[in-house]
Amino acid sequence: MSMRARRSGDSSRQRRRAERSARRGRSETDALIADGVRAQQAGNIERAAAAFRTVLRQSPDHPIANHHLALIEARTSGGLGAAVERLRRVVATKPDFVEAYGNLGSLYMRLGDSTRAEEQFRRVCALRPQDPAGWNSLATALIRQDRQADAEQVLRAGLKQCPDDPAMLNTLGSLLRDLDRVADAEACYRDAVRSGRSFAPAYRNLLDLLEKQSRLEDAAVVLDAARRDHSGTPFVALFEARLLFRQGRLTEARDHLEALAPSSMPVIMRARRSYLLGDIHDRLGDAGQAFAAFTAANACLEPVCAEMGADKHRYLDRIGRYERAFADTDPSSWTSAWCEDGRDDPVFMVGFPRSGTTLLDAMLRGHPDIAVVEEAPTVDAMRRGLEAMAGQRTPDLTELNGEQLRTLRRTYFAALDHECAKTGIEPGPVVIDKMPLNIIEAGLIRRVLPRARFVLALRHPCDCVLSCYKQDFGLNDAMSNFLRLDDSARLYDRCMTLWMLLSERLKLPVHTIRYEDVVSGPKGELQRLLGFLRLSWNDSVLE
Repeated sequence: MSMRARRSGDSSRQRRRAERSARRGRSETDALIADGVRAQQAGNIERAAAAFRTVLRQSPDHPIANHHLALIEARTSGGLGAAVERLRRVVATKPDFVEAYGNLGSLYMRLGDSTRAEEQFRRVCALRPQDPAGWNSLATALIRQDRQADAEQVLRAGLKQCPDDPAMLNTLGSLLRDLDRVADAEACYRDAVRSGRSFAPAYRNLLDLLEKQSRLEDAAVVLDAARRDHSGTPFVALFEARLLFRQGRLTEARDHLEALAPSSMPVIMRARRSYLLGDIHDRLGDAGQAFAAFTAANACLEPVCAEMGADKHRYLDRIGRYERAFADTDPSSWTSAWCEDGRDDPVFMVGFPRSGTTLLDAMLRGHPDIAVVEEAPTVDAMRRGLEAMAGQRTPDLTELNGEQLRTLRRTYFAALDHECAKTGIEPGPVVIDKMPLNIIEAGLIRRVLPRARFVLALRHPCDCVLSCYKQDFGLNDAMSNFLRLDDSARLYDRCMTLWMLLSERLKLPVHTIRYEDVVSGPKGELQRLLGFLRLSWNDSVLE
């Protein structure tokens, strides 16, 4: 055999050995990945992590191992940041990894960064348009940014790709309900129930909507269908108790709830069981049991805050920034924000939640010259505009120039007009923008809308704080402060301290009205309030 032939034979044998070795390596890697996935599914997190790390010692950029390890890191205390960075590396090395984009988006949502979450979910929709979860997650990220119109467009586009998907129909129903398009919301919930009778959230939302409208007979019909499709499930039993409560059958409702095993319920449902039990004990005059039930409900929701991206400290930090910004401010040095645009600055009804603003709202709506815009994100739109102007810097209200102030003013009135059009409100001579916690935004309001006036609704602090502690509020940065009684009291103190600072520094034009006085002598209180609003008396405010 010639030397060349021997070399050729050696080369072929080496190549075959290398191929066999590579196959063995892939086989071992696949086995480790499979073992890790099985362990992860079984809840053996340590074994799963060890398997994935073994793979990564040989192949540091292995996308599947990194993906699963990121999911494990996200479950550990303080591991969210590491998980995000790992998933970012995964999608950089494997740009078609749909599941990694989806999980990265979910982690950004948990961190409260819905803008970055949106980017990831858009990639999921582009790569896999037939996946309803991607469209649903994208819509949720947009809703978190108060971009309801964009979210509706996304959901309708998703339903064209995935017709009759119950999860998307359910999300669309909830979005439309938030937009006060209640009939459309009900239709979506009913379509979701028809499309997926096993999809319990649609039943829950439909029952909740009907109950809130006091359509108890319609709710009973839907409840019968829910019993058929979801017999023995906790949400059916919970709603049965709610109907008993609404019918005034308190002891039956209490006994029904106490017969339920909380451990069998998802955490949100467990919390709602405890809130309802607290309301029942309260009505029955058992304050101790009521307080224990409300405490149990709030304890259920504390871990949920992190998953939903709600951070009580972030809200307190915003209050702190306002305190520092206005501590030494001199309004006489500000650039004037007034411009002749034909718009009168509105009146802002502020206070602490549960301070009687809803009662005032109901009374003032009866006046023909008053339009009340209720708890709309109008000032939030202005605040987001300010943050966009500042970029990465902390917004400085004192340094805004005339053009910036006019832009923010246009932003506010565009949001106000959108809200009025959406809810069918005809703006009257006096527009009242009612959002209690805009109390902390009074500095921003005064800076951009210098002729705005304020109605401050007060109630005894103990009543406010305790009432907030008892409420099943939707979780966000502000509301997450109400899950502990001491946090509720601290937020009250911080809000009122900031208000006193702003009121003194900025000389706010304000009329203060106390809930207790409105209840005991409504006519006199409303006469004084209407005088502040420069409106004549009208008996309809007492009807």
